[in-house]
Amino acid sequence: MHLIVRRTAFALVAVLAAVAVRAPTPALAGEKKVLLEVEGMWCPSCQYIVEQVLERVPGVIDARVSAAEGKALVIYDDEKTSVDRLVAATGNYGYTARPVGGEG
Repeated sequence: MHLIVRRTAFALVAVLAAVAVRAPTPALAGEKKVLLEVEGMWCPSCQYIVEQVLERVPGVIDARVSAAEGKALVIYDDEKTSVDRLVAATGNYGYTARPVGGEG
């Protein structure tokens, strides 16, 4: 038992060391974030669809969607896409999106 604990502890230390050494990914020059209010999402399937739609827009780096909150946080390269394109993409699938705070 003692040997298993030592091996597990060693493996954990190795993983933590590897994570600590990794440098953070530099942000793109045109990287921006926008919080969208999305209407029409009622279930996890809706959430998944909206997330996939947003992630497939060229220039989108990441999209996190919450059906419970009715919101989507999108990180995108503003040299490749715009808030208007994100809103249009969700609209093509029947969801109404608008930037929180009037961005766009």
